[in-house]
Amino acid sequence: MQNKIKLRSKVTIILSLLVVGFLLYFYPIQKYLAEKSFDKYISVQGVSKDNIKSKRILKDYTQDGYYIDIVYKDDNDYVYSYKYFVGKNSFKYSIQCIVYKQNVAVDTIGYKIKYPPLR
Repeated sequence: MQNKIKLRSKVTIILSLLVVGFLLYFYPIQKYLAEKSFDKYISVQGVSKDNIKSKRILKDYTQDGYYIDIVYKDDNDYVYSYKYFVGKNSFKYSIQCIVYKQNVAVDTIGYKIKYPPLR
């Protein structure tokens, strides 16, 4: 009987550690990785962090990853939405940038966007 109790407590501890590890990976660690990738991306774009007027980070539960919505001080007509992809190597920086004006995606060639997305 005492062996069953010890076994249950060990299983409970192991399951608890797995759940905590899962939560740590899928929330704070991924958010940290998204912000680091974002920092690299904007440095290649030629943007200073001091030029950020507003920044909003949202978890994407449906496709996994994060959205980082940015409005720049010197280009505040546009919202730059950076999508961080978890574990995807289809993009050089694991980030895709889409530029919006009044909630509509704009053609980055037709508009005079100060910081066009990287190719």
